[in-house]
Amino acid sequence: MRSFVTTKHHRRLVASILALLLVNVVASLRAQDGECGWDNTLRQQDEFWIASTRQLCDLPLPGAEPEIVWHRYRAEGQSEPSTSDLFVQGAAQAITVFYVPGNRIANEEAERRAWRLYGVLKAASDEQPLRLVLWSWPSDKIKGQRADVRVKSERTLPESFYLGSVLRRFGAQEKVSLIGYSFGARIICGALHLVSGGTIDNLSLATESSEEARPDSRFRVLLMAAASPSSWLLPQGLHQGALSKVERMLILYIPNDSALKHFHMIDPEK
Repeated sequence: MRSFVTTKHHRRLVASILALLLVNVVASLRAQDGECGWDNTLRQQDEFWIASTRQLCDLPLPGAEPEIVWHRYRAEGQSEPSTSDLFVQGAAQAITVFYVPGNRIANEEAERRAWRLYGVLKAASDEQPLRLVLWSWPSDKIKGQRADVRVKSERTLPESFYLGSVLRRFGAQEKVSLIGYSFGARIICGALHLVSGGTIDNLSLATESSEEARPDSRFRVLLMAAASPSSWLLPQGLHQGALSKVERMLILYIPNDSALKHFHMIDPEK
C-alpha cells in the first residue's frame, strides 16, 4: 500500500480537507446566528447523490440487496429518485467520493455538510467530472450521551454491510474515494473488510450469489477522528481485511480530542 500523499494531487486533497474543517467551524458559528442555507450549485459535469439508510431497521434476507433510497441532483438543480444500478453505471465517467458523516447528525445537517465538502473539492479539482455521495445513516441524536453512543456503535455494523454491498460493485478502473468522520470512519473500515471477503460477528457479503462483485477493486480512503481502535486494522483485528482493499489511506486525528479520550467507555472489552 502506497502513501496517500505521494503526488501533488493528493497534497492538494489534504489541503482541501483541512480547509473543510475550517469551513465547518465558520459555518457552524454562522448557523448559530440564523444562517441555515448552503450553496448547492453544481458544475455542469458534476452530480450530487444521497444514499439513505435512515429508513432501514433490519438486515436484508440472505442473497437480497438492502433497500437503500437513492436520490440524484444534477446541475439543473433538480433532485430525482434513482437506483444503485444507475449510480454504479455512471462510475466510469467520473471521480466518485463517498462522504460518511459522524454521530448525532440529523439528515438536513448531514446534507448541509456534504454540500460544503463538495464546494471544497470542486474548488480544488480540475474539470474532470465529480460525483459526491452523501451516505446518510440514522445518526440522529438520542437522549443520553452514553446510550446514544452505544446505540450508534451497534448501528455501524449493519451500515458497513449496506455500504459494502455498494462498494463491492466497483472495479479497479473506477476512481472511488471514501471520506469518513468518527463513526463514519468505522463504517467505512467495516465495509472494506466485508468487501475483502471478511466477516464481522458472523455477518458477511454473499459475494458468491452476486455476479456483480468485483474482487479487483481498490479505494482511496480518508479517515478523520475514527471511532474505532487502531488495532482493528491489524492482522487478527476486527477489520483486518480492510487494508487489502485500499490503494492509499490517510488517517487524521486530534490527540486531545475529548470524545476519543472516552472512547473506551463504549466497548470496554475492546
